[in-house]
Amino acid sequence: MSRIAVIGNWHLAFVTAAGLAELGHDVVLVNHDDAKPWTVYPVLALDEPGLTESINESVLKGKMRFVNLKDWDRAEGIVWLAIDTPLNEDGSPNSRSVAADLGRAVSNTTKLIVISSQVPIGFCQRMEEVSSAAGVPVACVPENYRFGKAMEIFRDPDRLVIGANDLATQTEVADLFLQLKIHHSKYVVCDLPTAEMIKHATNAFLGTCISFANEMARVATAHGVNLSILEAGLRADTRIGKGAPIRPGGPFTGGTLRRDLRALQRASNFQTPIVDAVLEVNDRVLAEEKS
Repeated sequence: MSRIAVIGNWHLAFVTAAGLAELGHDVVLVNHDDAKPWTVYPVLALDEPGLTESINESVLKGKMRFVNLKDWDRAEGIVWLAIDTPLNEDGSPNSRSVAADLGRAVSNTTKLIVISSQVPIGFCQRMEEVSSAAGVPVACVPENYRFGKAMEIFRDPDRLVIGANDLATQTEVADLFLQLKIHHSKYVVCDLPTAEMIKHATNAFLGTCISFANEMARVATAHGVNLSILEAGLRADTRIGKGAPIRPGGPFTGGTLRRDLRALQRASNFQTPIVDAVLEVNDRVLAEEKS
């Protein structure tokens, strides 16, 4: 089992740290925010089923502890970046802030960097180019959690994306999850930019579905269509499926989906008309909610 420092102080970090501790690793959860230090046993102010119980059990077993960054001894060989990425004014991820937090966490004892924070494509590659001088590889394990089901998803994920640019690092990261005993078909092993793009493309698809559903609902409502039957009719088509996020509802806001869509808009010199339209529809629904 490995000694792992998980960096962060919100949902992603708590779930990642709890899950890794459940697998038997020795985990320290490091609060990176100097302005909001932990003075007592930290409690995540979210209703995440099973999370508190998992943390309490791991603490009692001595597999998990908490520390502020300024008090951390940096003895762990694996640094796992799991901060909830802050946003720029346009809603895109603030990669400079993430890089700064990572730089503060890495020390001469670091042997491996794993990044689960939501970062724009190319970020992990840039971090590896910096850390490779010290012989420290970088891996990307994009977060795949959903509020209310995060621990369930950690224990039995639909897929487990492991991005690294060499086989040795890919294998080392995969070995950290051996205790999950999930089928090999659930592993998606690739290089760093592919892992980042899987996360971007997933959220772009989900955001597209949400904007599509709200656009269809707008038209349907104007013609007196029963939205529940419309939804059922769509889901009955196997090409769409029962799990598709096509229920009309509120817009997605500043969190995961919007952040990745903004990152895709800024990822290259290519135009992104589909992404642009998804955000335009979403912004309109958001404005209508506020009016």
